[in-house]
Amino acid sequence: MVALDPRINPFRPELAAKYLQGKVEAARFVEGARHEVVEPIVALRRTPSHEPRLDTQALMGERVIVYETTDECWAWGQLETDGYVGWLSANALAKTGRAPTHRVSVPRALGFPGPDIKLPPAVALPMGARLAIVRQDERFAVTAHGWHLPAVHLAPIKARLPDFVAVADPQLLERLKGTPANQWFAQREQLRRDFPQGFNVWSLEVVPGKLVTFTSNPLQGEKAEGVLLFAGYSTPGAHRLLLDKQPDIWLKVGAREMRLLDAQGQ
Repeated sequence: MVALDPRINPFRPELAAKYLQGKVEAARFVEGARHEVVEPIVALRRTPSHEPRLDTQALMGERVIVYETTDECWAWGQLETDGYVGWLSANALAKTGRAPTHRVSVPRALGFPGPDIKLPPAVALPMGARLAIVRQDERFAVTAHGWHLPAVHLAPIKARLPDFVAVADPQLLERLKGTPANQWFAQREQLRRDFPQGFNVWSLEVVPGKLVTFTSNPLQGEKAEGVLLFAGYSTPGAHRLLLDKQPDIWLKVGAREMRLLDAQGQ
């Protein structure tokens, strides 16, 4: 088995993610449930206690795949944003709602109960917090929670759609065939360090929801055992394709998924 880093792969001796079955040893393998962070900021720790070292923090709107929830209201899962695995307060999580459309782009943004900055603020949000905006005018953006934030304090969220990855290392190719897109994006820079000659990437960034058709393989001519494509969606799923060695690729990128088309666009 390939040695996996437990900081960015959800496995412990007693429990592991279902997709890691056959790759790690654990007493049980379970499917995760997708949640979102509903507090402005929440700590992710190595054990279910407020005392252990803080590994990272999750911000409002971030998605978390939860594999276990304890009676003491701790949740063990993996952040989709950076791939870190650990324990969070279950009270800071809820089932996913509307997909975030904007992020806070200033160090601190206040949300008001109405379109007036003189009202007592309902919430204070850190930079990077993600929000679903339901309507907007020249001054305010209104969230799904009903908060009014100054529109100049927000920026549209962009998605990484997609990464074409030409993999030269056979062992790495087998590993990536079972890697969901969210883990690929979280681990990409570490993989560059671990396999400096193992793969080559061509990336593109577009606004979610825009339909794009790619023609011609962007990594044609690269020496590779195989070519994979990862798309950075916030919707559930692997969002990973293994591409044949054809010279041309017709790819339709939608708001929630991507699919390969034939030469007739079907």
